[in-house]
Amino acid sequence: MVRDTRLRRNLSQLQVAERAGVQRYQVANLELGKGNPSLKTLAAIAGALDLNLSVAPNDKARAMTTSRLRPPVDLNEVLKRSRL
Repeated sequence: MVRDTRLRRNLSQLQVAERAGVQRYQVANLELGKGNPSLKTLAAIAGALDLNLSVAPNDKARAMTTSRLRPPVDLNEVLKRSRL
């Protein structure tokens, strides 16, 4: 999704990184599904692409949440509390 959005907006990874205030490799890793970016990094890259950061849990994530007896996390609320 990140790569597709970036390409639709005719932006390079470097341009997205500069807008987000992160390193280019962080954008590249996110596009490739590598690494473990922080919520702050995810929010910055999403903002640079004018994307809304939200979570739609898949079956695996839902099963993990249920098995741990924890309620789902609303990332928008987490970001509001962290004052990004």
